[in-house]
Amino acid sequence: MTYHSDERRGLPSASSWQRYEQCPGSWRLEQKAKELDQLACGPTQWTERGTRIHAWLAGEPVELSDEERESAEFLKERAEGQIKRIFGDQPVTRLVEKRLWLKPPARSKTAKDQS
Repeated sequence: MTYHSDERRGLPSASSWQRYEQCPGSWRLEQKAKELDQLACGPTQWTERGTRIHAWLAGEPVELSDEERESAEFLKERAEGQIKRIFGDQPVTRLVEKRLWLKPPARSKTAKDQS
């Protein structure tokens, strides 16, 4: 199985942070599963579908099947309806998802590393 490029470069996902806090071993298990090319950690037809629809909703140029486009348009209409329900005719500022990266600090060399 071929995985997509790892835009996090091996760093944990914030969306899984609660799980990592509750079970630190889950991060190691996840990494080992990827290393062993286990099916459970790779993309499925459903995750790929969701990724394409999410990209389309974010305004990225992506080709959707007719079924995916129907789902995406439904979700877009639903979001518009919720915005109207919550804010009425007030102007709203729309925020597009922005990924933020938290990187571990550079490790300083210890006496052991220098020997």
